[in-house]
Amino acid sequence: VCYTDYRSAKVQDLQANDQVEWLFYHHGHQEQIRLSGRIRIHRKDMLSASYWQRVPDEGKKDYVSPLAPGASLQAGDLSTFSDPLENFTVLVC
Repeated sequence: VCYTDYRSAKVQDLQANDQVEWLFYHHGHQEQIRLSGRIRIHRKDMLSASYWQRVPDEGKKDYVSPLAPGASLQAGDLSTFSDPLENFTVLVC
């Protein structure tokens, strides 16, 4: 499970192709783990609402920007805020 912003390019990519591979590396054990599967995208549903409650307040701020991740910031862009639940997305493999 991981969280992302619905407006990110990766969500569009995953909607087009739900096949994923996640790669994790444990430095201490010098082990690499690869997970392969199909992704399920959860947004504005019971599962995403459940995970939203677990996000620390500091992390919730990441989802209120009116700008999509990676967008260029212009003067005045942060004068309004988005509903964070519109943007919060849970990815489950």
